[in-house]
Amino acid sequence: MSPRSAQNVILGLGALLIGIAALVFAVWTWSDLGTGARATVLGLTTLTFTVMALPLYRRGLHSTAEAVGVVAAFLMCVDALALWFLSDRLTNGPGYTAAALAVIGALLALYPVLVPLRSPRVLAALLAQPVPVLLVASLPDVHPVWLLTSLGATALADAVAVLLLGAPRPGAPVRTLRASAVTLWLFSSVATVVVVAVAGTVLPIRDSDPFHWWGLAGTLFLGGATGLLSARGPGRNADAPSFHSVAGLSVLALLPLAAGPSTLPALPRVTVPPWSVSPSEMSTKALALLGSDGRAMPEFPTVYLIGVVVAALLALGAVWLLRRRSLFVIAMLLAPSTLLAVPVLLGMSQTITVVWALLVGAALVLSAGVAPRGLSSTPVLVGSATLFTGLVWALPERYTTLAALLLIVATAMVAAAGARRFAGSGHRPEPGGRVAGLYMGAMLPWALVLLTGSVFMIVNRGAADTEQAQWWLLTATVVLTGATALLMSRVPTPSSLSAPTAPNQPDQRTDLRGMFSVVGVLLLPAAPLLALPSDRPALALFSSEHTSWSASPGVVREPASAVLGSSAQPDPLTGALSALGVVAVGALALALVVFIERRWTAVGVALIAPPTLVPLPVLFGAPFAVAVVWTLLVGAALLLCAALPRASLPSWLLGVSGLATLLLGLAWSSVEQHTMLAALVLVAAITMVSALSARRPSVGGEGEDDTAAAVYGTTVIVWAVALVIGGASLAATAARATSGAESHGPWWLLGATGLLLGATALVLDGVASRVLGATDDPRGEDGPGSDSTGIGPFGIGGLLLLIAQPLVVGPAGVPALSFFAWDHLPEGASTGALLEPAHEFIGLSDATTLAGLAVALGTLITGALAVGAVRLFHRGLLVPAAALLAPLTLVPLPFALGLPFLVALVCAVLVGAALTAGSGLVDRTGTAWVVWSAGLFTFALAFSWALSERYAAVGVLLAWAVAASVTSALARVRSITVASTAAATFGTGAFSLALLLAMGAPAEYAAFGPLMVVAAVAATAPRLRSPLSEATEIPAAVWAAIALLVTVGAGTRLELVALALAVVGVIALAGAVRPGRWWTALVGGLLMFCSLWTALAAWDVAVPEAYTVPPALAFLVIGWEWERRVDEAPASLLSYGGGLLLLLGPTVWLALDGQDLGWRVPVALVVGLATVVWGLRSRLQAQLLLGGGALLTVSLRAFGPPLWDLTLLLPNWVPFAVLGLLLLLIGARYEANLNRLRRVGRYVGALR
Repeated sequence: MSPRSAQNVILGLGALLIGIAALVFAVWTWSDLGTGARATVLGLTTLTFTVMALPLYRRGLHSTAEAVGVVAAFLMCVDALALWFLSDRLTNGPGYTAAALAVIGALLALYPVLVPLRSPRVLAALLAQPVPVLLVASLPDVHPVWLLTSLGATALADAVAVLLLGAPRPGAPVRTLRASAVTLWLFSSVATVVVVAVAGTVLPIRDSDPFHWWGLAGTLFLGGATGLLSARGPGRNADAPSFHSVAGLSVLALLPLAAGPSTLPALPRVTVPPWSVSPSEMSTKALALLGSDGRAMPEFPTVYLIGVVVAALLALGAVWLLRRRSLFVIAMLLAPSTLLAVPVLLGMSQTITVVWALLVGAALVLSAGVAPRGLSSTPVLVGSATLFTGLVWALPERYTTLAALLLIVATAMVAAAGARRFAGSGHRPEPGGRVAGLYMGAMLPWALVLLTGSVFMIVNRGAADTEQAQWWLLTATVVLTGATALLMSRVPTPSSLSAPTAPNQPDQRTDLRGMFSVVGVLLLPAAPLLALPSDRPALALFSSEHTSWSASPGVVREPASAVLGSSAQPDPLTGALSALGVVAVGALALALVVFIERRWTAVGVALIAPPTLVPLPVLFGAPFAVAVVWTLLVGAALLLCAALPRASLPSWLLGVSGLATLLLGLAWSSVEQHTMLAALVLVAAITMVSALSARRPSVGGEGEDDTAAAVYGTTVIVWAVALVIGGASLAATAARATSGAESHGPWWLLGATGLLLGATALVLDGVASRVLGATDDPRGEDGPGSDSTGIGPFGIGGLLLLIAQPLVVGPAGVPALSFFAWDHLPEGASTGALLEPAHEFIGLSDATTLAGLAVALGTLITGALAVGAVRLFHRGLLVPAAALLAPLTLVPLPFALGLPFLVALVCAVLVGAALTAGSGLVDRTGTAWVVWSAGLFTFALAFSWALSERYAAVGVLLAWAVAASVTSALARVRSITVASTAAATFGTGAFSLALLLAMGAPAEYAAFGPLMVVAAVAATAPRLRSPLSEATEIPAAVWAAIALLVTVGAGTRLELVALALAVVGVIALAGAVRPGRWWTALVGGLLMFCSLWTALAAWDVAVPEAYTVPPALAFLVIGWEWERRVDEAPASLLSYGGGLLLLLGPTVWLALDGQDLGWRVPVALVVGLATVVWGLRSRLQAQLLLGGGALLTVSLRAFGPPLWDLTLLLPNWVPFAVLGLLLLLIGARYEANLNRLRRVGRYVGALR
């Protein structure tokens, strides 16, 4: 805190304490002294402080003198209070207080003559402020309204004094007077505005007493004048806008409101619920509906009307005198509150009052075109508020509300047309100008109509007491609203920012033209919808009378309105007139788009055509089938017209609009199954036509690529939607079919839909290469041997759809996908069962053979059409499609015709063999694999059926092996050759196993059949080149493993298991002689070892060493001879490891097992010790490791617990001790290194 601040605080506290003491003395201790003594004390004290300021000031103690002066002023007030307490004849408190304050203020105003202090005159100004209010309060029977008036007068007097005193200077309390003026002005103005707003409802003011009511008007007048005077104070620009001037003008604008009666509804208010009054009741007087609590006309209406006019003139006069520049603004602000009171006070009807208010608002809005520069927004805002008031007054009745909306939107349309007329083409209009004012005058009423109309439609749509004429009025309003939005889209948005100067500089100015264009073209389609009869569901999404697929086929002949849920069928004349009205509204809406915003014509067609054309059959009373077909045709026309525009957005909107119309037609058709499926076929055909239209070659025109992309995108969306709906319909049809037998018609319709969608997908796959820039040939016409077929996602999807259609139209139960005959266990059927009907053998329902010839013929035709579609639209997929379609088309035919199972099996085998062999004739890798996989699938299906009968399974496996062998010989693709070779090898092994099992051989004996194949492969594989050798050896190895598993799992004789292990081991050992196959020697040796032990176990040998020692010694001799003959000795583990393991392993293992420890442990120790000595003498690693390991293992078993048991006996602290020692060691080494570094440092430091 600075010294000066501390000084001021001390002085202030002293003065405050003295004042408190004086007040206490005057109030509480006054009766303790006599009258003379008390008067003497107060008088001397006041005089002392009054005189004390002079010497203090002369000595330079100015702050102290100011404090003493303040104390003297406070003591004067205490003297006055003491005098009030002393005298009993002073009864008028406000009057005495006013007189006392006036006298004290006068003395304080003269006090600076004695002592040149600043504070006395400030205090005098403050004490003078309550004097007028106290004088008014002292009058008998004064109305409280005049208290506010006195406050306003005081504020005006202060403002005049400030204006006369000029700039602040010492000795002139300008700032105090200005603060007082602003405070009293704000308080009186705000309080008066609140009183005016709640008058007649909260405050009990009688309209029969205009004099007191006009006191509020006087207060507002004084407040407005005060605000304008405050804006002209010293140092202020009188013409510049300021808070004082704006507030003053606002207060003056409310002057006519205060001059009228308290029940005058100049503010927008309604005392009745919206749309609850009949048209006849709108002819009553306005105050009956709009007045507070519905009170009638006030007394003296003419006097009030004159008062309103006089108040307006006074406000205009005050502005003319004090702020002439704002005369236009105050005239605009006064116009609503003055003119709206005329019809109300003259007792006119509510309808006339509403029309008058709307006309006044329209005139104010349109006057923006002639407003002075920079002031065009004022009449727009005031006029919009007036229009809102008129709209609120029109809310009690529907017709009046709609007429008001129509008049308001007409005003907005005229303003928009004016803005378009006066707008320049080279620059944007500046805010405050004529164009900007008209632009705002169009936007605000337009938004008001848009909001109110939406609420009206939501609340009243479907109401029982609405009439069609009301919806026609709302239709007209919507048309004008859309036209206004389109007009505003032609006017540049006003902006005060400058245009960008640099070429790449972004434009920061807001542009609403695009938004208005979008809103306009979105509003106009709503007009035909509103023109529809409200009691007929012309555009209902679903029927309210029927659920999905619940109606009979005869429903298509009933009137569309009845099917969709209309309560009554209209007469033909009414329906025709309604239809013509809807068409006329749609044509008018489209004409407005063409006339105002021609570039949005295609968008207008996309949005206006569906709500205009779709309801026509319903309105004319046409049959339901006609309405569905008409709706689908309208959607088709829109979808196909998407290729006409040369821009992306119109094409997209046309496509989406067409899709929505198609979905509406499908939703309508969902009441009956056949109707919906037929409609779905039509939608699929339309989609295909749209895809073909997107296929047309580009001519390189402007926007051609964008249009093609849009058409492609919309077609893809329609295709996807049709695919989803078709899938759902397929599932629903299948669910209905399980509940009982039905005709095959729905399946044929679904098949037709699938064919069309599949063909469309192939077309779209070709279009994608052009539209999306694909490089592959969509037709798949590549050279021989190429792996590319130019297929994309749509090509794959279309191919899958096409190959699935024979399953849809084929026999029930889908025989082509019915694996295994569930009614017959594997090998559970007799040979005679092969002559049973195919569907009975497999276990399908009897519905499989219903209408057998027709179903078979339909399946063949479907397959042929699918192949033809691929041939026509994607030739590169012809062979894969035919290969995939062949089993799905040909295999179900015997089932549909009710032929024996043997015929169906032979048919499947022939198809599989033909496909497998045919894959060898294809020279494309991908295509060949598709054909080969189709043949494999067919053989797998046939084999799953043939498992029920042993000879049939043998035949299928033989056919598969033969077909794979032929394919491997004919194949032109290397991978097919390898796969066919592997399949032939595996099939031969399977055939050998199945043949022996079919002949009644046990499984462990039948397993030697595949081993014979394995041996043959081992003998012939070395003659083949890679990868054919691997293609034969891998299946042979698999069969070897299978044979071993079968022998081990099913065998009851260990001799056969040993024999199988030995056979496979010998084959593996024989393959070890081939280059790079050394690892087979390990496998063979392991198998031979297992075979030996298995044989020993089978013979119950107690001492296996008698059988293992001789070969072990032989292996050791072979290793010794190998080591002696080669120049570079091999590793001892390689030359002696096997022999040593065979020599020591059995004995050590049996010793650990505890068998014959008496002689095995010594023998193991002796042989192990000899082996270790041999290793030490010859320095051989194998002998040392294996011999030492044998000694250690046998010693642990013979002389103590195992090592892992010893570890369990260690205390818990041992690991921590070990770790601690280790850490100590590391620390010691670290410290030693540091000591060395220190010694080196000391040595270097000691050098000179």
